[in-house]
Amino acid sequence: MGVVLTSSFLFKAARGDETDAQAPLGDRPSQAALQGLVVAHFMVGNTYPYQVADWTKGALHGPFQFNLRSSDSAATDILLASSKGIDAFALNVGRDTWQPARVVDAYTAAVNSNTNFKFFLSFDMSSLPCATVADAITLRNYLTAYRSHPHQLMYPTGSASGTSRLLVSTFAGEACRFGQGTLQAAWQYALRGDSRLPAVHFVPSFFVDPATFGGLQAMDGSFHWNSAWPIGNTTTDFKTDELHHKNLGGRTYMAGVSPWFFTVSGCSRLFDPGC
Repeated sequence: MGVVLTSSFLFKAARGDETDAQAPLGDRPSQAALQGLVVAHFMVGNTYPYQVADWTKGALHGPFQFNLRSSDSAATDILLASSKGIDAFALNVGRDTWQPARVVDAYTAAVNSNTNFKFFLSFDMSSLPCATVADAITLRNYLTAYRSHPHQLMYPTGSASGTSRLLVSTFAGEACRFGQGTLQAAWQYALRGDSRLPAVHFVPSFFVDPATFGGLQAMDGSFHWNSAWPIGNTTTDFKTDELHHKNLGGRTYMAGVSPWFFTVSGCSRLFDPGC
C-alpha cells in the first residue's frame, strides 16, 4: 500500500466583505478590508489507486496529511482538516479522465460530513490542455457542475443583493491561449466567454512578471505560489509578496505557506511496514 501526502501546501485566500469583487480595478476592495481564509492545496491527481480500506489499515493521518479516494475517507479528511482550522480544500485537477469522478466524491463527502467545509477548483494548467477553443470546455464543465453546490467556496461581492462568485484558481496557465491572441483574452474567453457560465472570482497562479498584472484584467487577484519557500539557497522574505501587492492594485492576494510539501508514492516501509 502506498501513502500519498497530498495536502501539505497551505495558502491564505483573502475574501472581500464590502465591495464588488468584479468591479473595475480601482473600485475593488483593499487588502485591509479583507478577511483571511486558510485552505489546503489538494492533489486530486494522486488519488486514483486508493480504496476505502487503504485508509482504515494504517495509512498515516496528521495535521496536514490528506488523501482523497472515496466519500467515506474524504469525509474523515474533511473532519480532520476542519478540526485544525482549515476552511477548504483547493482541488488541483488535471487532464486524467477519472479525476472528475473523484471531485464528485469530494463534494459528496462534504455533504455527508455535516460540516461547513468548502472546496474550490484549482486548474492544473501544467496538465490540462489549453491551446484551442475546445480546451475551455473542460474548465467550463467543472464550473457549471458546482455553481450551486452548498460546499463550493464562494467569493462574496458585498453587493446589496448578497450575490457571490465561484472562487477559481490555477497552477500555471500563463502559456494558455484557448484559441485567442493574448493571455488576457484567453482567460477572459475561457471563464467569461459564455453568458451561461457562472460568475467567477479568478485568482490564478501565473508565473509572470507582476509588473504585467495591470494588463491582465481577467485576473481578480493572484496566487503567489513561490511565496511559500526560498528560491535557491536564500532566506525567505516578503519582497516578492510586496511586489505582488503593489501591482495588483487592491485585487485579491493569495500567499503560500508550506510547513512541508512532498509526495510519497508506491510502497514505502517508512509509512507502512506491511506493504
